[in-house]
Amino acid sequence: MSLPPRKTPSFTVSEGKQFFKCFGCGKGGNVFKFLMYQDHLTFPESVKKAAELAHLQMPEGYGEAAKPLSPLKKMYRQATEFYQHILLTTKVGERALEYARKRELTDDLLKHFKVGYAPDDDKILLTYLQQKKEYTDNDLRESGLFIESQDGQLFDRFRDRLMFPLGDESGYTVGFSGRRISNDKTIAKYMNSPETKIFNKSKLLFHFAEAKKAARSEKHLILYEGYMDVIAAYKAGIQSGVASMGTSLTTEQVYMLRRITPNILVNYDGDPPGIHAAERATKLFGQVQGFNLGIIVLPENLDPDEYVKNMEKKSTVQKLQVLLVQQIFYLKD
Repeated sequence: MSLPPRKTPSFTVSEGKQFFKCFGCGKGGNVFKFLMYQDHLTFPESVKKAAELAHLQMPEGYGEAAKPLSPLKKMYRQATEFYQHILLTTKVGERALEYARKRELTDDLLKHFKVGYAPDDDKILLTYLQQKKEYTDNDLRESGLFIESQDGQLFDRFRDRLMFPLGDESGYTVGFSGRRISNDKTIAKYMNSPETKIFNKSKLLFHFAEAKKAARSEKHLILYEGYMDVIAAYKAGIQSGVASMGTSLTTEQVYMLRRITPNILVNYDGDPPGIHAAERATKLFGQVQGFNLGIIVLPENLDPDEYVKNMEKKSTVQKLQVLLVQQIFYLKD
């Protein structure tokens, strides 16, 4: 629960004791407690946030990184590396690599976003992981990387797809979004990992771990609808982009953003559905105190990916900077 707003002076801070007290609600404590209450953080998250505010470098391995990886996170890390190896270095991946380059995904972009390729083979990842002899059958079944047949056999869930890793708040891969590269329209264009012990897409934002670092210098985060928009923006020099991965924005995601910065720009598609989604997002942001919210409205019904492709890097960045200075366009109820 956040600290309540007050119209009378009922909140004090002792600089000498490094202690706060809210007489309105009775809460008190040190700086970490304050951040935990105000920004809905866990204790490790509050320590990281305090370090960011003080411009201090956290010791290597603090928090998440200090814990041994769970079997599922280790499996997803190995799957990410395996898929990327196939895409960038094998003959099997050449067709997918050609497809990626036609989409203007350079090798640098593919490496930064850890994009890979799942071949049209129903057991290639399964065999690779089984050969490591590090996982139980139950680990494999619970991972979401495989589909189980009626007779109990496992098969790779993702086949003939460009693979985009989906990371948690610490940057560990916990799921995938696979993009069809064939012209077979009977197959779904996109396929996402199912919900697992480590993956709930309503509580994650694409590129969040990387974008929150960029937010320190860029002083804002930009919210997009899809991961291709984030990648296009990154290519244009905008590193503070995140996306809700094709789902409607959730309250959990709003609080994730608030923990990093109050300055949020919503850059959804310029078509009617995109505008409607921006209106809905604005209402969600309005339920949480402290946001400076801006809306970037793109011309001609373009989505951010298309818009960036139509502009040079310099002009794109300058346009966003101008919009920031002018407070952009604020949606009203």
